[in-house]
This record gives sequence, structure tokens and C-alpha cells, in this order.
Amino acid sequence: MMSHIDNFWAKSLFFTNEPDWSKILQLEDFISSRRKAYEQDSKAVRDTIHQAIMSFISAGDTSGTGRLSFDEFKKLHEALNHKDEKFIKAMFDAIGSDADGRVSNVQISDFYTELTMGADATKHKQYPAALAAAGFMLYAKRQFNFT
Repeated sequence: MMSHIDNFWAKSLFFTNEPDWSKILQLEDFISSRRKAYEQDSKAVRDTIHQAIMSFISAGDTSGTGRLSFDEFKKLHEALNHKDEKFIKAMFDAIGSDADGRVSNVQISDFYTELTMGADATKHKQYPAALAAAGFMLYAKRQFNFT
């Protein structure tokens, strides 16, 4: 699972560039680089993010069905240091589970890809608030030297 998490972050933070984990990432630089990459080739950016998310989700698919139960979904979020079960449950419910209480890996990836890199380019202006709400900012500060 750790290699999948590392791959997820490498693709999510650096897209197709070689990851440089020694860099100190300024939040504004991170957001502007994502905006610039998205404006240059939104399809490539969306595809990269979608692939990174799919790789990560597949690692958490312990049943191997291509669909996650809430417990599997929750464990994925906990692996990213998200501990707020109400938040996790709200995201699971927003994606929408089938009658058997599972959500397909593709649905999850589509949801998070659209959430972070959707067609509405103004989303980039909303990143700080969204990342903070998801508990990402504290995690990013600890893990990735965000300042």
C-alpha cells in the first residue's frame, strides 16, 4: 500500500515530472503550477490524476472486486491521515453506493478527479479552502514541507 500512496502523491504533486521530494513547496506555487498545467493540457492533467487515484484505490481494494465497501474506503482515507469518520462517510455517500453498499473504484476516481481537476477552472481558486476542509493542509505541512 505504501508504494501506491507514494505513487499517488508523486503523480498528484508533480504530474509527469520527476518527483523532487527535497523541494519546499509553497502552497501558492503548487496551486499556480496546477492551474498552469491544467490550462495547457487539461485532458493530460485529468488523465494523470485519474490514473494516480485509480492506482491508490486499487491498492485498497482488498476484496479485488473493483468496488469498495465503506470500511475499505475509510481505510484508504485513513492511510492519507484523514481520521474524521463523518467527513469520510459524507464523501462515500456523495459518491453513491450500490444496493450492496459498495462504490466502484472508477466512480471514486471519477468523483475525486472531478472534485480536484474538473472542467471548472475556477476550482483552482478554491483549493486552499477545500484542502483545509479535507484535513490535507496539516498533512501536507508535515509530509511535504508545504509552507
